[in-house]
Amino acid sequence: MLSFKYFHFIQFVQLKCGNCGEVTQKETCVSLNETIPSAKGKSDVHLVQKCKFCSREGIVTMVTGRGSPLTQDHAEAGKYAPQMLFDFRGFEPVDFVFGSGWKAESIEGTKFDDIDLMEGEFAEYDEMESVQS
Repeated sequence: MLSFKYFHFIQFVQLKCGNCGEVTQKETCVSLNETIPSAKGKSDVHLVQKCKFCSREGIVTMVTGRGSPLTQDHAEAGKYAPQMLFDFRGFEPVDFVFGSGWKAESIEGTKFDDIDLMEGEFAEYDEMESVQS
């Protein structure tokens, strides 16, 4: 099972402006712990950013409670397991880069905490199963 710690969930995402189509050169960090009031004052958002090309403002909001862990059953069946729901306004995601704070549990119950997925994968030896997870 692969999941993350909601309390400090950080996501790096490359964004494309919905107005001019300009793509950010670097990934932008969106953190569940960092919120700011929206311009309309109705709710808090997790990112407000202006396009460097056309100066149009876009926002990103992370919606909690809509994700689920990736389980062995999901993996074997090739099923999609959404981890987090994002609301993009004025931007659209081009690429996601996963960071640290992930945790996994092997079929035998070995727990791996604070996994860093910046390199795109995770491999660790499971001493209970004597296999690489």
